[in-house]
Parts: sequence; structure tokens; C-alpha cells
Amino acid sequence: MTIDGSLTVQGAWVTYWGLEVTNSSGDRTKGRPIGVDIFGSHTKFINLIVHDAGGGMGLWTPAVDAEVYGCLIYDNGWQGPDPDRGHGHGIYTQNQTGTKRIVDNILFNGYGWGIHAYTESGSLNGFHIEGNTVFNSGSDTRQGYHYDNILVGGLRPAERIELIANYTYHTLGKGGRNRLGYSAPNKDVVVRDNYFAGGSPVLSVSGWEKVTMAGNTFFGLQNLLSLIRPAGAETSDYQIDNNTYLGGDASTPFNLQNQSVDFVQWQEAGNFDHNGRWGGTPSKRPGGTKVFVRPNRYEPGRENVTVYNWDLKPDIEVDMHQVLTKGASYEVRNVLDYYGDPVAVGTYSGAPVKLPMTGTSTGPEFNAFVVFSRQRQSRTRPPR
Repeated sequence: MTIDGSLTVQGAWVTYWGLEVTNSSGDRTKGRPIGVDIFGSHTKFINLIVHDAGGGMGLWTPAVDAEVYGCLIYDNGWQGPDPDRGHGHGIYTQNQTGTKRIVDNILFNGYGWGIHAYTESGSLNGFHIEGNTVFNSGSDTRQGYHYDNILVGGLRPAERIELIANYTYHTLGKGGRNRLGYSAPNKDVVVRDNYFAGGSPVLSVSGWEKVTMAGNTFFGLQNLLSLIRPAGAETSDYQIDNNTYLGGDASTPFNLQNQSVDFVQWQEAGNFDHNGRWGGTPSKRPGGTKVFVRPNRYEPGRENVTVYNWDLKPDIEVDMHQVLTKGASYEVRNVLDYYGDPVAVGTYSGAPVKLPMTGTSTGPEFNAFVVFSRQRQSRTRPPR
């Protein structure tokens, strides 16, 4: 089912699954409504496709314990007149009670930020943000701005924030970043097992009383990680270790308390990353290929695949045994041409599946795919 316009959700305890929401107007010079505007509590939005709207999704405070899962959100927003900027975010969200879950979505391009948890007078309390692939946010703007792929922060304190195993990318040298903290002092954030690539700084963390950061990978050409601790923050409340840092400026890849430092200074001055790793070649891409596979928890036989192809190979091989059984027919779609022809089809033999990495705006360096089994099993009923 396709909705041409927008969907506003006020009712509680409802699941929306598999809808396409778009706006067929070609005029990007003025505002247009958000694709899916969510106010209903305990709602779920599963495997939606939201594109070319005024913003992808508005996930607002009344939507207590709502979940956005497995959605494809792209090319949303509009361009303000010069010297104004682009407007319209992939997901714009606020929260006060309970925990909002933003999990296993793919968000890209558009005219504004990717995941935008921001407020000026509301609340930012309780977000679980996991398994999302977010890339080249803001790239549709006329000015060529590249906005934050992920922003959590505003003019009011944020707390109970979790960023787990997300994958972000900005085309190298094009700007952009990820940002935790804006201007208000914040309470606690957990940042674990994410892969952040591109932008400068690749990640900015500012004004948190308590930070847990472990198992992440940072890659960029200049500043990799910027950290500002608020006055009075205890050293013991900043648990930062076992992170990997690649590329960056050879002498000053870090910014600590507004001072540029190298890796050794970062370890000593902050008491950080004693089990961390500094590697790769400064100011150049790392070698190898990183492939991240996220099976869809609600639809067996479906998964998201995110590929960082630092060796620039024309194609890569992906192990899909987590979702495909031998003898099952399958198809793979590149999200940058989702409604085009599949990039791979076949019958699964158990061997890795070859996927092309060329022919897109981000290839061959980066691409994201959705895999479907053509012999789909019954959908899993969302737990309550």
C-alpha cells in the first residue's frame, strides 16, 4: 500500500507494517508534510519505506515506548531559498517517558539530519538507537551541506541514551559528522560497537556527566573524536576503552577539552583507551572490507547488509547463512536504487553471495543492501 502525502498516527497500541509513504510533488522549494507523524503510544512502525516527504518520520514525546524498526528512509526534505539551508530530517524525535527504540533502519541523503534527537523546550530522555545505517545526510541540499548523520542533544539535558552497533558514512572530504551533545549539559550515554566513517570530527561528544564508550571504530581524514567534559565531571565516570582509530591527522587526530592531541596524549591526559588501538595510514582509507549483517527480527529471510569497501573492489562476497536456507530463492536490492532491478538473484547454495559495489553515488567505497528470501516465511508477530 502506498500513501501519497502523509500519515499522522494518534492511536495507541497499533503496528504499521510495510507501507510506502511518499510525496509525488516535484516542488522542493517549499515545505511539505512529514511522511509519518507519530504521537500514539506503544506503536510500532516496521519495514516502512518513507521517501520524498517533508521529513521522514516525526517520533514525538506522546509516542511513549514507540519503535521504528527496519524502515528505509531517504530523500526527504526541501530546500529553503538562499541563503537558507535544507530542511527535513530522516527521523526527528523527542522523548520524556519510557524508551523509544530506533533499530535496524537505513537512512540516507535528504535535506537535513539523519537521526535528529533534538529539542529546545522539550525532553530527550530515553533512546535506544541500534543497528541503523545512516549515510550522507544533507547531501540533497543545493549548497552541498552534509549534516550530522546522528545528533542527540539540544537546549535541554539528554539522558538514558544508547547508541549500539550503528554504521555511519559521509563521503570522504565532504564534511558532516555525528554529534552527542549540543549546548545543554547532559547525563549519561552509552556508545558501543559502532562503526563511524567520514566527517570531521567523525564523532563529537560534549557535556555529558557519564560516558561509556567501547568497541567502536572511527575513521576519517582529519579529527576523529572530539570530547569535552563538563566542569566537575569525575574521571571515573568516563569509561572509554577498546576503541579503534583509523586514518585522521597524524599529529592531532583527537580534540580533548578544546585542545588538539595525538593518540598518546589522548591516552595519558584523559586516562582513555589503554586497550585501544591506533592504526591505519593517516589521511588515507584503511585497507580491507568491513561487512555488517543485521537480520530482520520481524521478517525471517530478510536482512540489512552494510559494506565499507576500503579496497575499492568492484564486488564483494557476503555470507548470508543467518537468514537464508539452502535451496531458498533470494533477491538483493541496493537501497540507492531500491525500486530498480535487484543487484543479485538466485538460489542459495550456502556459499557467499557476490554483490556489486559500483554504479552508485557512494560506490565502490560504500553501499547498503536489503536481502529478501523469495520463499518468505510468516511475519513474526511483534511482541507486546
